[in-house]
Amino acid sequence: MRDINAAAGRRVAVIRRAFSSVPMDYSFSAMAAKPGQPVSGTVEIRKSRWIIPGSPVTLPLQENNTVSAGFWNTFMSVDVVPDVDVVITTGGWSIHNLRTILLLAVVVVVIAAVMAFVYST
Repeated sequence: MRDINAAAGRRVAVIRRAFSSVPMDYSFSAMAAKPGQPVSGTVEIRKSRWIIPGSPVTLPLQENNTVSAGFWNTFMSVDVVPDVDVVITTGGWSIHNLRTILLLAVVVVVIAAVMAFVYST
């Protein structure tokens, strides 16, 4: 886990993803630096469709935030612009359909082994 201090009105990089096609959910939390202040601001998400940049999506900053990256989102960036000073905690992520990805990896390895055996004889 990593804490990022973000000043009000300043853009802060929270998540950077490059050269990855594994579908994942990334989560981060935001807490006001001064107790009692409400968390507010914007979250700007930029995703690519493989190598073609997509349009940015802007969402309101909440205490708990989750951003999903799909199979075709090879590049993704998430920036936060808070309205008040906040501390952002990152580090949470989960892989979508881990069993499916592992099964696909096993199938690819088996096919490669069969092809290597066939062409070596």
